[in-house]
Formats: sequence, structure tokens, C-alpha cells
Amino acid sequence: MIALNLSTTKASVEKSSAAARELLEAKDPQDFFAKSTARVPNLDGLFAYNRELFSIASKTQAELFQAAQEQIEGSRQARRASTEAVCTDCSASASASPSARTEGRQSRSQASAKGRSKSRSQARGSGEQA
Repeated sequence: MIALNLSTTKASVEKSSAAARELLEAKDPQDFFAKSTARVPNLDGLFAYNRELFSIASKTQAELFQAAQEQIEGSRQARRASTEAVCTDCSASASASPSARTEGRQSRSQASAKGRSKSRSQARGSGEQA
């Protein structure tokens, strides 16, 4: 964009200098005014500037859009990997869970049995004393 502005400024200065030289070469006031009114602003330069500016803006937009797409895709892949890791952990826990549940039930039932036998023996001991 800076290069475009520099080249446009350079072209504008060159055109202005040429117009000034032409006006200074006028021999009389009528010639001066005739040359100054005959010089119509050149819109081709303005249109060329606008086309180039639009081209630069379009390229920049395309690059930004591509970078955003790459960022979104990277985010999707990271989220997918994270979800897969969580699912793997969950399935590993679920497959280990039945044996853990069985062991837990066995230890709870053993503790209950010990507790019941203690209370029976305590009840017998207190019944014999009476």
C-alpha cells in the first residue's frame, strides 16, 4: 500500500510539474488561460489507483480469511484430540469399573459379616452374664 501511494504521488508530481512547465511557457495571458482550461483532470490515474487499491485490499482479505480458516481448523483438531482423550479415559474407567465394583462389594460384604459376627458374640456374652 505504501508502494502504491509512493508511485501515485510520484506520478502526480510529475504530471503537475509538466503542467506547470507548460503554463510557464505561455507567451501571453490568453495562451496561459487557454492552456490552463484545456487541461482536464486525468481520471485514468485515479481509476488506476482505485483498481490497485482494491486489488491490495482483496489480497489482504484473502490472506486474513485463509489464516482464520487455518486457526479454526487447528482449534477443531485440538478439541477433537481432547475429546478423544477424555473418551479414552472414560472407557478405560468404565472397563475397570466392574472389577472395582465387585471388589468393593466383596470387601463391604466381608466387613458387614465381621460386624454381624461381632454383634452376635457380644449379644451372647451379655446374655450369659445375666
